Formats: sequence, structure tokens, C-alpha cells
Amino acid sequence: MTFIIYLSVSIMALFMSSQGILAKQNIPEDCIQSNFSGKAYDLKSNQWVYTEQHRKIYHTSTAANIELKPIRHHVTYLTPENTIIATKSLHYGTSPSRPEFDFTDQRIGYVEGAAEVKNQVSITAQKLGKKIKSKTIPLATAGVHDAGFHEFIVENWATLISGNALEFDFLTPSRFRYLDFTMTPNGQTPEGHFIFLLTADNPLFNFAVKPIELIYSAPNQELINTDLINTELTHAEITRKATSTLPTLLSFQGLTNIKSPEKKQYRARIEYAYSSDAVTPCPPDDDAAEPARF
Repeated sequence: MTFIIYLSVSIMALFMSSQGILAKQNIPEDCIQSNFSGKAYDLKSNQWVYTEQHRKIYHTSTAANIELKPIRHHVTYLTPENTIIATKSLHYGTSPSRPEFDFTDQRIGYVEGAAEVKNQVSITAQKLGKKIKSKTIPLATAGVHDAGFHEFIVENWATLISGNALEFDFLTPSRFRYLDFTMTPNGQTPEGHFIFLLTADNPLFNFAVKPIELIYSAPNQELINTDLINTELTHAEITRKATSTLPTLLSFQGLTNIKSPEKKQYRARIEYAYSSDAVTPCPPDDDAAEPARF
């Protein structure tokens, strides 16, 4: 199967790559860094096949109450033996659901990325030993790029948990085009977490890819209704609590963006782990592009 859905959130968190297609972006002083990880288990064997290490930078606004806006996100993919498989960097601009990104799979020698140029998106892809391919296509206003699907869910949380499905155009770099996808609410887990299914609208393609299942925990409503600014908490304590006001991805199940040493795409269940202690002040800008280690 040649089409690759680059989602692993993979869900989430990335910086500017010094070698990639992304321009360097300054990090504002009033920001926080959230570190989290995900373990991927093969759906057939249940074997642990790789780990995702995420580092995500948010700008924090305290004009009225805490508001978090994603800026950068870096993901390092590691084998269970802690060898780097791949890296991915994202830059969130005016539309968080359409981040610019670059992805490098060091194990199989594959590189891809996308960047917005005015009302267009420039896509590049290169296989080991092959010439780099590039194409510029019109930018889809309802488009979702890579891990931007998480921001799409955050932005449309109220609509989704009300039981309404949402359609969007998902960028597929391997095909140099957008494909039509639908995000559909699919009930809740016994613990009360929300389940969403991501499906391709093309029946043949959807049969081949199979729906991707995402499980999210709801935002902490008590904190949302709390005036955190006018408390005696420090800014650092406030921003740590503010991360709980966002929907949180707990698991991803389906086709991933990582291939095995045999160059077969993993179908996996990725379980994500978070800690409030992993929310810290931003590092110096020069250190921001370094992979997070846990």
C-alpha cells in the first residue's frame, strides 16, 4: 500500500528542523513546553514496536484567562532499544489544523514535508536513492495537515461530542493531493472517554486503510470554569493546570506513519502518557530543536 497517513500524533508536538523545509521561528517568552510519550503496539502480535517522544511548545495568553496556542511540535520515534527510527517537526501558523511539517524516516531513507506559500501548499517527498519530487497545489481552506488533526478535534470539540460528524480534506504527501475524510463520534468508553473514527470517504480506499480509532479524554470542566488568573497560583502552576482544559489524546489505533525494517507500515495501537510535571518553561531557542529524551 503506497498511501501513508501521517497522523501519529502522533499526535502531536514539533519544532523547526534545521535541515527541513521550515523557516526558523522565534519562541515567545510567555510559553510552556509539554513533554509526553506514546508506546506503539502491533495490532496483530501486541508486540511493542516503537515509542514516540513528543515535545510541544505553546504560547500562553493571560489577557483574560489562560489560552494555549500551539507553536511548535517535535516528535522522535525510537525502537524499543532506544535507537532513533525517524523524526518529525511541525510549525503551527495562523491555522493550527494546517501546520507546516517535515518528516524523516532514517531507517528506510524517506523524507516528506509540506509548507504553505500564500494560498497554496508546496509538497515534497523523496525516497532513498531517488530524486526529490515536489508539487504545489491549491490550499484547502478546510484542510488538515498531518498532526493538525488533533488541533482540528480541539477546535471542533463541542460539535463532535454533540454527536455530529465533520468532513475535511486531509493532505496526503505521498499522493501530492488532499483526500476527503470524515471524523465521526462513536460513543464513549466505560470510563467516559470519547471515541472518534477517522474514515476515508472513498469506499475502496477506506476498505484498504480501515477506520482509525481515536480515544480522547474531555477537558477538565471545573478548571475551564475557574478564573485561574485571579488565584494565588504562580504563572507556572497556572499554565500546568491550563493544559488540562484541552481535550487529551489517550490512544490511536490504525495505520501509522512508521514502517518496519521490512518496509511494511505498522498497524498499531498507540497509548499516550502525560504528566503535569512534564509541563515546563520553554527552553532557550537554540535548544528547542533538540529531541526530547525521557
